[in-house]
Amino acid sequence: MTDESKKIDARQAAKIAKDELLSLIPEAREILLEEVEMKRNGDEAIWCITLSFVYQKEPDQPKIATRLFMDIDDDRKYKTFSIDARTGEVFAMKIGPL
Repeated sequence: MTDESKKIDARQAAKIAKDELLSLIPEAREILLEEVEMKRNGDEAIWCITLSFVYQKEPDQPKIATRLFMDIDDDRKYKTFSIDARTGEVFAMKIGPL
């Protein structure tokens, strides 16, 4: 098995990022995949995965009145996760996209 075949793919990296987001921010709802990018530094490869979500501490309530007058994404938050493409280890979560 070559080193290249041991690397996690974009789909796996996105799932790892989502699982990490939910473990750190369990109130995250309406999670969307926004960006996927692989960065290389020599032999190292890093997945940068940006997710957006709505942060809700209170029970779901209809937002029809406010949604009529606002862009639907006004209350979305963004986080970018850096994930080692070889091991799947998350080593950073930042306010994103950067």
